[in-house]
Amino acid sequence: FATAFYNAISLERKKFGAIGWNIQYPWMNSDLKTAFMMVKNYLELGGPGSEVPWETLNTMVGVICYGGRVTDSWDKRCNVSILKKYYVPELLSDDYDLSDGLSAGTYRAPPEGSLEDVRKYIDALPRIDTPEAFGLHPNANIEYENKQVSALLDTLILMEGGGSGGGGDDAKTEQMVIQMAEEMEAKMPKELQPFHERDGHASTFAKLADGSVVSLGVFLSQEMSRFNDLVE
Repeated sequence: FATAFYNAISLERKKFGAIGWNIQYPWMNSDLKTAFMMVKNYLELGGPGSEVPWETLNTMVGVICYGGRVTDSWDKRCNVSILKKYYVPELLSDDYDLSDGLSAGTYRAPPEGSLEDVRKYIDALPRIDTPEAFGLHPNANIEYENKQVSALLDTLILMEGGGSGGGGDDAKTEQMVIQMAEEMEAKMPKELQPFHERDGHASTFAKLADGSVVSLGVFLSQEMSRFNDLVE
């Protein structure tokens, strides 16, 4: 649960712009699956009754798995600090808070129970999260709302279209887009063959002992699917 919560926090902080992350990082579902695999392997490695390797998990998930995409030095520190709040021995306590401020007491790891109990617990969480849930100041919402309004106004202006004020023969916005699309289409080959996994190297889509595909194969499969949809 802490791993999934950390993944959600990392993704949702993007909506706050530079307050959330200095750079918008392309984390994907494959990162979450890899993190789950790491946690599972390290917990099973120790066997029943052994201590949880918290420091190792913080390094493997925070520094390597998710941190591998982080390039800004301050974002690296922030990323590791966020995960260290979740990967701690206190997490095993039912009353350990995963957030502070106004959100304190709201986000906690669900108590031990069935899968259905966990789903009910998640469904009962607030639909609208406060900035404190992401480790941010309450005023961070101002930046988020300004960003949303600016995006809306920019979209409306683009939809309105219109040429330049000089009255020359400049094309309108829609005509410019059509012209650019036609130019790009003219540069493309007449026939594009879709990509298939069978054409790749055997090691690219190799399977692990548990039946899952290596990280590179997962990433390439997603990119091939997007490209093939574009070609078709």
